[in-house]
Amino acid sequence: MTLVARGKTPETNLLTAFENAVWQVDANQPIHAVRMMDQLVARDTSSTSATMILLTLFGAVALLMAGLGIYGVMSFTVGRRTREMGIRSAFGADGGSIIGMVLRDSLRLVVPGVVVGLLGALLLRRVLSSLLYGVSPSQPMVLASVSVIIVLVAIAAAWLPASRASRVDPMVALRAE
Repeated sequence: MTLVARGKTPETNLLTAFENAVWQVDANQPIHAVRMMDQLVARDTSSTSATMILLTLFGAVALLMAGLGIYGVMSFTVGRRTREMGIRSAFGADGGSIIGMVLRDSLRLVVPGVVVGLLGALLLRRVLSSLLYGVSPSQPMVLASVSVIIVLVAIAAAWLPASRASRVDPMVALRAE
């Protein structure tokens, strides 16, 4: 037999009152496996919590790897275009326009990836719905916030190569080749 009780007193007082109430009805009734509801809920949700922590960790690592990949590609691209950056600077391009150009180039790579990812998430929403609790996989706010986070990571990853490109000395760039 399982009995559930609810009370407003502290745990120890509640357990004592519960035992006394049961023993007033039957003094020989054994009471065992007494647990508080928060302990039962924690036990039942612990595997789900561990899975969510693991998925969150994998997502953070994936986001970090994506940022590092974008940084690498943009660093390589800026390194290959050093002469072009020097010529642009020699003809009067300021640092802000060069930074804007490099950031636009990085977004040209990232935005199609975000669109494909959104389409994939919408196509796989049945599979994703079994992994989510309290959130629909096609909820516009969730999809928009994830997209914005990915774009912000891409901008942050491209910022360092862009700022380096904006400081290219035209004479050094032209002499380099």
